Amino acid sequence: DVSAAVARLKRQTQLPVAVGFGIRTAEQAEAIAKVADGAVVGSALVGCIAKHVKADGSASAQAVTDALALVRELSGGVKRARG
Repeated sequence: DVSAAVARLKRQTQLPVAVGFGIRTAEQAEAIAKVADGAVVGSALVGCIAKHVKADGSASAQAVTDALALVRELSGGVKRARG
């Protein structure tokens, strides 16, 4: 249970507590943002961009478009939690 683990950590420190395992949707980001100080979504962004990497290692312009859309979606979930 993430909320129990976050609560336990918060009792031990004044530092912000961020969670970042498996957050790939706005709903998941919202759920985490309700109990933690931050939601880490790096792997979700890497996965999104990786879908658009060409054989030469460069990324298509669609990578930027899709990454920005994902950031908007995920941040929307966090904003709803902070509402």
